Amino acid sequence: MPKSVIFKVENLESIENLNIAGDKDYVQQLFFIFLDNAFKFTKGGLVEFKLSTTEDEILFNIMDSGIGMDATEVSHIFERFYRADPSRGNTPGTGLGLSIAKWILHEHNGSVDVWSSLHKGSSFIIKLPISKASDRAD
Repeated sequence: MPKSVIFKVENLESIENLNIAGDKDYVQQLFFIFLDNAFKFTKGGLVEFKLSTTEDEILFNIMDSGIGMDATEVSHIFERFYRADPSRGNTPGTGLGLSIAKWILHEHNGSVDVWSSLHKGSSFIIKLPISKASDRAD
């Protein structure tokens, strides 16, 4: 029987009435990629989705207690077709998800910071600019 993963969401109210300018389908795909990876590499434990803001950005922090990565892997994860060391487990995928996510972030003037520790988990802070009223088309 598979181990359970607890999914915890916090601070949704922190982004109430805030908008980002972008393509809905691409932004949806962006979050699907990061959340899918968090669950895929956390066989049992915790996946958290926390939100916060700065003056200009919404910060989406996706953290997991999964298998994590060492520093040499982290520097390559956004490369097309990159797959981490197969000895850490056989997980499905093509190695394209995070490169697509990075492209989506670039197209939306966003960025991502990554922290990871082997066997301890990973944290991805996705930063997207807050849309000002003057940025939106009526």
